[in-house]
Amino acid sequence: AEDSPRREFALIAKQEVERIDKLVQEFFHFARAKEPNLEPTNINDLIHSVKLLIASQAANQNVEISEDLADEPPLILIDAEQIKQVLLNLAINSLQAMPDGGTLVFRTLQEDNNLQIEIEDTGGGIDENIKAKIFDPFFSTKDKGLGLGLSVVYKIVNQHKGEIKVFETDKGTRFNLKFFNQNKSGKQ
Repeated sequence: AEDSPRREFALIAKQEVERIDKLVQEFFHFARAKEPNLEPTNINDLIHSVKLLIASQAANQNVEISEDLADEPPLILIDAEQIKQVLLNLAINSLQAMPDGGTLVFRTLQEDNNLQIEIEDTGGGIDENIKAKIFDPFFSTKDKGLGLGLSVVYKIVNQHKGEIKVFETDKGTRFNLKFFNQNKSGKQ
C-alpha cells in the first residue's frame, strides 16, 4: 500500500535486485560471447556510428571528438556489431577519463592489407602499476565499475584474431587495434 512503512524497503529491494540482474547479465554476456558473424565491413562507417552515440555525452563534458581516417580502408571481415561494441567501450572509457574536457581521436591506418584502429584520449593515462591488469575480468578502478568493459573488448578482438595494445602518450592513452586481412588483394 502507498502508506505502508514496508513500501520504502520494497522499493530499495527492487532497485537492488535490478542492479544485481544487470551485473549477472553483464557476466553472462562476457562468459557466453557468441561467435562473430564475419562480414566485409568498412570500419570508418562503424566509427561514424560510435561518434553519433557518444556525441551528446562528449559535448556535455567539453570533449572534442576528431578523426583521422584512412580514405579508402580495406574491407575487413568482422562482426560489425561486436566491433562497434569494442569501439564504444573504448570511447566510453576515454570519456570517463576526461570528465573536465579533452580530446578524443579516432584513427584508421592501413598497413599492407591489414587495418589498424586507434582510439586516443587526453585523459592523463593509465597508471603503470595497473596497466597489466586492465583487461582482466572484474578489475576496475571505478567505484561503481563492474570491470567487464575492457575484458569484453579483449575477448572480442581475440575472437576476431586481432591484436589490442595500449600505449601512453604525452597527454593520455592510445588503444591500438589491429585486424589482419586474409586476402592479399585487400578485397574481401
